Amino acid sequence: MRAEITVFVLIIAFGFVTKAQVFDVTLTPRCAEVELMAKLKAEKLDGQWYEISRSPNPWERGNCIQVRHWLENGTKWWMHWEQLIPGFDKQGREVAGRDSYDQAYSIGTPQNVTANISMQFIWPRVFLPLPFYILSTDYENYYLAYSCFPYFFNEGPLKGIPFLAESAWIMSRKRSMDIGLYFVLKNKLEENGINVSVMEISKHSNCNYEMHRDNSPTVQTDSPKKST
Repeated sequence: MRAEITVFVLIIAFGFVTKAQVFDVTLTPRCAEVELMAKLKAEKLDGQWYEISRSPNPWERGNCIQVRHWLENGTKWWMHWEQLIPGFDKQGREVAGRDSYDQAYSIGTPQNVTANISMQFIWPRVFLPLPFYILSTDYENYYLAYSCFPYFFNEGPLKGIPFLAESAWIMSRKRSMDIGLYFVLKNKLEENGINVSVMEISKHSNCNYEMHRDNSPTVQTDSPKKST
């Protein structure tokens, strides 16, 4: 399965690009041939989710990452992504209470009630649609997601060489997950040909969003509201 779109779009959608940031890349021209979930009921994914594990990527650099989904009019699937980015002292150590708040909104269109969702970031910037695949979910406890698209190095000694930018996520209804379930889900990703060796455990400690939202310059004042 291929998604003909550049990785640069997704990276700058969050405005987190720096030369020091990296993400998982594969120097091959093909994405993993993943098996998507059949007959996805997107409305049953409504509500709050928490990131348990993820592949390295430039747009998620914080802790306490959480996502709220809601389906609008049966056709538009909203995603509100939030994270707390740690503050650091002069020695580069994380300092409690200095976290800054970041968020982004995207909107997707589930295609023919399948798990092949075309997501488009609409805030803080608007960009072309991006692939977002739901591989598995029980709706009540977890879902597995995958995204992959080809890109070309545009500078340096590797200029013109194609690679894939791949990301995988293990999401949960709670900030923690049973270790047994976690390894079952990680095995499911690996069975789909996804590189799980690079996946990171997400941190969920001191997740006091209310402390940081009001003082953040990135807070949106006219954000879309969850449909009722």
